[in-house]
Amino acid sequence: AVAWSIGTILESTDDRAAFDAIVREALSRKKKAPAPALDPRESEMSGSNDGAGAGPVEGAETPAPPAVKTGPKLSKLMYPLPQEGTIFDYEFKLSVSEVGWRAWSTKLNGFELDAAIPLSQVFVPTVESVSLGFVAELLIRSHQRILLAGTSGAGKTYGLREVLLRKLDSRFVPTFVGFSATVHAGDVQALLASKVDRRRKGVFGPMPGKSLVVFVDDLNMPTPEKYGARPPIQLLRQVCDQGGWYDSESLDKQFVELVDVQLAGALTLGSGKAPVSQRLLRHFNVLYSPEYERESLEYVFSVILKTHLSKFLSDIRSLSS
Repeated sequence: AVAWSIGTILESTDDRAAFDAIVREALSRKKKAPAPALDPRESEMSGSNDGAGAGPVEGAETPAPPAVKTGPKLSKLMYPLPQEGTIFDYEFKLSVSEVGWRAWSTKLNGFELDAAIPLSQVFVPTVESVSLGFVAELLIRSHQRILLAGTSGAGKTYGLREVLLRKLDSRFVPTFVGFSATVHAGDVQALLASKVDRRRKGVFGPMPGKSLVVFVDDLNMPTPEKYGARPPIQLLRQVCDQGGWYDSESLDKQFVELVDVQLAGALTLGSGKAPVSQRLLRHFNVLYSPEYERESLEYVFSVILKTHLSKFLSDIRSLSS
């Protein structure tokens, strides 16, 4: 929980390694006994406002000091953290058949790429995408807003699309919105309005029993206007803050409430893009998608090459390894 709540916003591998060292050091630290409690009777005998009673009364029986409650000692973890790698490389499996730490890399075993899928649509899971996808799936199933942030080429869009299209059940209906530099708030509002139906007066949402998951890609792409505002982003903030928007096409500008609608997004850091307002970011669980490690890149290209060479003779197929 600590790794995927606090630690998930760390950007670099070095930052994650430092965070891992802090967590391990905290878990191995021995618990100190609390300071002994001061006996109120002793403080009364030690002195008073007029200076009298500077010590115990002669002949009086000195009371025994109260027993110090030390509390439970910090015992060793029942399931200690694996020494290899960092805490970000493992999940804690809790099931009837298995209890303990398990590496994310075990979920890659046996993965085979479908040769019929065009290369432009190929998605090869890695340790980074599997771990973030697992956390993203949990958040979306719990109806929590999620935002993936990272550099270009980190697999944010493909990873979240994979979760929305393949990992969720039929209760969740995904819809995809791509922001551009010239997108208008009216276009976004019209697109989202076409995905919901009227429940009752002033209330709109997906079909009963369904949850509409709106995935906004390139969230920080819209260009700021003259005074620095970005209306498409402010529209999403209004949905998060007030649960809906005002119908700009009606004469009375009636407020429209949206129910069973949750937001998910992805944004690319850097590249000269203006930062997203903190008033919007505060509504999201932000997960940082780190750049692929060298081992992950080698794994991705080896899977693609192995699939491509599978139609050739064995001597050529062996080149993929």
